[in-house]
Amino acid sequence: MSTLAKFGLKPVPGTNCLFTDRRLIVFFYVDNIAVLFAKKDLQRLEEFKAKLLHQYEIRALGDLQWFLGIRIVRDRPSRKLWLCQDSYIEKIAN
Repeated sequence: MSTLAKFGLKPVPGTNCLFTDRRLIVFFYVDNIAVLFAKKDLQRLEEFKAKLLHQYEIRALGDLQWFLGIRIVRDRPSRKLWLCQDSYIEKIAN
């Protein structure tokens, strides 16, 4: 948490593992980190990512496709997003 504060992010009250600086929304669980941002804030994302990569040995995996077993499907032209738990349903069914 102190690293995120050093990078200008503040915790969102009443939530765990969720931080923002009003341009980025950063959430994480153990060693999974996701960052949400608007296109206009791409430069801020790049700055944040560079600082994080300098501070820790991590890998940037690009667009979020899975997070905590939840598959993320996007239709960018239509500005739609789906969170799918089909792998969990399959696991339970088996």
